[in-house]
Amino acid sequence: MIRSIGSRADTVSRDRATAIALAKAEAARDCWVVEGIYGWLVREIQDRATTLIWICLDEAECSANIRQRGTRGGASAESFNALLDWADSYRSRDGSSSFSAHRLIFDEFAGAKEVLPTRRAVKAFADNLALRRS
Repeated sequence: MIRSIGSRADTVSRDRATAIALAKAEAARDCWVVEGIYGWLVREIQDRATTLIWICLDEAECSANIRQRGTRGGASAESFNALLDWADSYRSRDGSSSFSAHRLIFDEFAGAKEVLPTRRAVKAFADNLALRRS
């Protein structure tokens, strides 16, 4: 099951306490995956993780993907452009959703870990998982 933890289906951010509670509930399961950019949320559940996969694509590739998928949840042109600016600033901005914060989480993680820097690497990783499951 895929569940949106950091935001609701309509892309409105959840309050922090609710997001943390949902993430902790998912992380209490035997098998779980968290995907996203919320470093502050990862910090809340990383002690339950056995593996950390960092999908660290180039900002230009992320922005191109955002442009391709277009606006969502009734977003305005202004908020869409703000999202593109935010994606483009990944390596230069500060905060828990920045490259430097993600690098620190990755570097400090004691379990198995891997960086996937390209779409090709992501696809190869997913294909390998699929082969191991069959």
